[in-house]
Amino acid sequence: MLCLPGQTSAAPVDPEPTDSPAGESSGEELWGPASPGPQLLCDSSIWGAIISLIDGLKLQNRLQVEDVFLQHHQVSSLPAALPGCKSNKEACLHWVAEGLQTYMVATKHLESQSADNSLPANIRYLCGLLISQIKQQMKKPEKVRVLTSSEEEQLLKDIDRLDAFSKRMTALSILDQFRAFLSDSVRKIRQKEKAKQKRNGISYERTTQRN
Repeated sequence: MLCLPGQTSAAPVDPEPTDSPAGESSGEELWGPASPGPQLLCDSSIWGAIISLIDGLKLQNRLQVEDVFLQHHQVSSLPAALPGCKSNKEACLHWVAEGLQTYMVATKHLESQSADNSLPANIRYLCGLLISQIKQQMKKPEKVRVLTSSEEEQLLKDIDRLDAFSKRMTALSILDQFRAFLSDSVRKIRQKEKAKQKRNGISYERTTQRN
């Protein structure tokens, strides 16, 4: 089980935390039940931990609105789920890592709409850990682009709304979009990792038989 840090400041997003707060789990504890062979990214417990925090924010604020209504408050600048992910795993991981960084910035909008702004801060912290795990699986992690300060400011400006009701609905829309992004990403990554695992298993069996 993941132990989350205490409330953090709203400083510029750091996608890769280097020092864990006191009591923070690290290393193998951040992975779920091990699959045979190398650790799979889809087994990381961080996916579920972030989704649980998102659900907690929605419940805490009692933000229950019809999906059709929320469509009018969707943020177009937020990344959608993986676009089919027909490309290789490296390209998929690249898309997810950059998408997570964008959502990390968007969660700053949630702080003004949450009774406990430590939840958005904890979401950002876990996103940073997940990005680190994703980069460990990549061949060229340095290709993952980090948003500049001006790009962060523009994103938050695009999200901001004039009246309190619109701010509230936008916050819920961000949570729904983020949850869908995470769920779809881990599902498609799992498909690719399991398929590769199966191919490697078959390849190993054939080699053994020939020997």
